Amino acid sequence: MISSRALSSFSDEMSKESVLGTLASQLLRKAMTPGVLRLDPDNARRAELRKALLKGEAVEVRYQHEGSGEGPYYSNTGGKPYVSVRSLEDPGILAHELGHAEIDRSGFGKLLQSSGLRGVATVGAVGGTVLGMMGSSPSHRTIGAVIALASTTPILGAEGWASAKAINKLRAAGATESEVSAAKSRLLKAFGTYATVPAGILGDIATASMLGHAA
Repeated sequence: MISSRALSSFSDEMSKESVLGTLASQLLRKAMTPGVLRLDPDNARRAELRKALLKGEAVEVRYQHEGSGEGPYYSNTGGKPYVSVRSLEDPGILAHELGHAEIDRSGFGKLLQSSGLRGVATVGAVGGTVLGMMGSSPSHRTIGAVIALASTTPILGAEGWASAKAINKLRAAGATESEVSAAKSRLLKAFGTYATVPAGILGDIATASMLGHAA
């Protein structure tokens, strides 16, 4: 997902400052990801939903090579935007990536998913975490935590918005409520992989605060 690439870059930066909280969040994210991105056995119904989702879509869809190891994602950098998915992609995940493309057609969505904003968010998250961990007073730690957590909102906001779009797209494609419910469950788990980042930040700052008190 924009998830896969943006979060990798984001979490790599965070891991440079990692202690217990961030380390635990990285391990949890890596444990959750295979389940979120698994490919269920394909059937005619799933193929029908994929076809219905792609009907009339303006964004280019690129299919990944078998065994490439890439996760599905949306790219809006380096030329023409495109969605990259596996040929037998889960319809809910496909709809999520198409949701990112739809968001990008609005001014606010384009800003929210811009590489520039993600870069600023990474700097803010790392800087806020360092301030929170190294701050000499409770107020410094609080300010650092607020800055760091606020910096994660562009990624979390884009992911949540794309998932909301995905549900609408699935319904428009003719998905049953049972199929929509299954998609919601998987997308919620996917969102959880992002939520491990702010959880890790809080864990780091809390750990540093406890160690400071102990000293």
